[in-house]
Amino acid sequence: MMEHKSKYWLITILYTLFIFVTLPITPALWKYLQSSLGSLPIYFLYLIYLSGTIIILGYLFSTSQGKNITIYLKFAAIATIFGYYLKTITIPAEKTHLMEYALLSYFVGKAFQLEDTKNQDIRYFQAFLLITFIGSLDEGIQYYLPNRVFDIKDILIN
Repeated sequence: MMEHKSKYWLITILYTLFIFVTLPITPALWKYLQSSLGSLPIYFLYLIYLSGTIIILGYLFSTSQGKNITIYLKFAAIATIFGYYLKTITIPAEKTHLMEYALLSYFVGKAFQLEDTKNQDIRYFQAFLLITFIGSLDEGIQYYLPNRVFDIKDILIN
């Protein structure tokens, strides 16, 4: 069990570093992709989101022994809010950022082993604090980058 947890902590750390390192290049990358492929990269991002949502729903359905409807309602609420933000964010690099933080949340959840019911409330709070800290650090880095913008609202979205 500890090995499993350590693996997710390592993945979380490496993935967080990946997010930080790619901050200066994502706007230029998106500009290049849009100039050469048009709207295709945005549609691809939406396809990834939709596919991920369907996969997660399938996973929840297959692993949920009690078939508790509240699990699906909570997931539907989160997916709707996430989809709303994904659609309303106008800067493509920020759309990617939102997707990156969704994956980061998964890794942090696995690192804190949120599926285990022992001390679950404390671990959810710790995971929330860690992701908020990473999001704040991320925005702090963006403050110093000439091609990125610091925004308090982005910390909340992250």
